[in-house]
Amino acid sequence: MSDTSSENQGLETASAPSGAPTMAGKLMIPDLSGLTSGQMSNIETMSAVTNQAAATLQSIVTSQQSALVSAVENLQQSVEKTTTTAGISSNIAPDVAVQITNMNQISELFGQVSSTLTTTTSQSAAALTKSATESMAKIQETATKFSGG
Repeated sequence: MSDTSSENQGLETASAPSGAPTMAGKLMIPDLSGLTSGQMSNIETMSAVTNQAAATLQSIVTSQQSALVSAVENLQQSVEKTTTTAGISSNIAPDVAVQITNMNQISELFGQVSSTLTTTTSQSAAALTKSATESMAKIQETATKFSGG
């Protein structure tokens, strides 16, 4: 054995090339770097897909919010134009203030839902990445201990 450190005691091949399995006595310990990088790649892909889905939903909610705001503005203008054209005094014209207020509240709710979705998606992606990283670290730690290192 060319390496006599306590870290490598019991290993038949002290300086195995990167990616090669390691011998621990008569037991072969596989190299886990491929598994680690594969899992991290999967996590990154899942995070990207999740973020893309959230961005798409955010776009849909923003579009719906804009359409509602536009509808409210058009309703308000239409009522004003109709009363003016018909020569109806503003105190006789139908009061649509309650409906406009309700539509504005719905619009604000769309914005809140969108913000909550974005925050939740970011937190979920972070939790998933952390969990996978911790899991892979435990696997690597176990493999290292098992191999005598």
